[in-house]
Order: sequence, then C-alpha cells, then structure tokens
Amino acid sequence: MLSSVYGAMLRYPTAFAQWLCAADFAVGPTREVAIIGDSQRTETKELLNTLWKTFRPRQVTAISNYPPEPDAPALLKDRPLLNDLPTAYVCQGFVCLQPVNSPTEMETQLAGISNP
Repeated sequence: MLSSVYGAMLRYPTAFAQWLCAADFAVGPTREVAIIGDSQRTETKELLNTLWKTFRPRQVTAISNYPPEPDAPALLKDRPLLNDLPTAYVCQGFVCLQPVNSPTEMETQLAGISNP
C-alpha cells in the first residue's frame, strides 16, 4: 500500500501525513512498552505520565490492570508485577529489558533503546 502512494507522498508530503507516519513505522525500529498496574494507583499514573510526556514515534504501548485479561495483547502476557508495584516493561523486537517500578528508570530505559 505504501508503494502505491510513494510518488504522491514525495510530491505532496503535507497531504500524506498519516501515510508518512505509517512509512516511518514500517521501516522501524519499533519499541514496545507494557505497563501493568492498578490504574488508580499513584505509581501507575506516574509511569504513564512519564511515558506520555515525550513524543516517541514508532512506539507501541499496552496498558492493563493486573492481572491482564485473557484476551489482552501479547505484549501484556506473562508480565508479573515487580515487588507488587505497578511495573513497566520496555522492549524492542519483543526482547525486554529488566522490568522497573520507577518512572526515572523507565525513562532511562526508553532513552537507551534506539529509535532514531
């Protein structure tokens, strides 16, 4: 589909903003972030605030209460809480770094994973 509009995207990029986003996402790399925890807890809200405070293209995020529903996205499967606290998993290519509870640690992990 991208190749069918390639020429037009080059000529009229502002008319193809969503297509250009799709092209950018397709060439990757992408990162995945799973956040598990009670949505009403302050710690969960802090993880989410940290996650959303910076624009991060090519990122897929899945968020769930613990435990995730049986039909939850694969990114949330087999993700236990760390220290019984809301937990963030930062991954690339579904290979995850160590889970963290701290927004600062999550931000460090996000900064360390390549996403040019």
